[in-house]
Amino acid sequence: MLKKSKMSDNTTTPKFRDWINTVPVGIYPKVRSEIISRCAISNYVFSNWLGAKSKVPFLAQKEIKKIAKENKLTEPFKEIA
Repeated sequence: MLKKSKMSDNTTTPKFRDWINTVPVGIYPKVRSEIISRCAISNYVFSNWLGAKSKVPFLAQKEIKKIAKENKLTEPFKEIA
């Protein structure tokens, strides 16, 4: 029988959630829609990232980092080189 993996080993999701909570309310819808379109994900997947139900893939992390830089926001996922 397979065990469900615990999300405690998911190190990217808390960082993503903490970062998205720092986005100003006025530009949050723009940033959210950019992440959804440029990462080619659905609203459902975005919600899963926020709720720690799935990990943020490495390539999506890089794209989110670009979006943050373009919008002059704090840098998410600082361990990415």
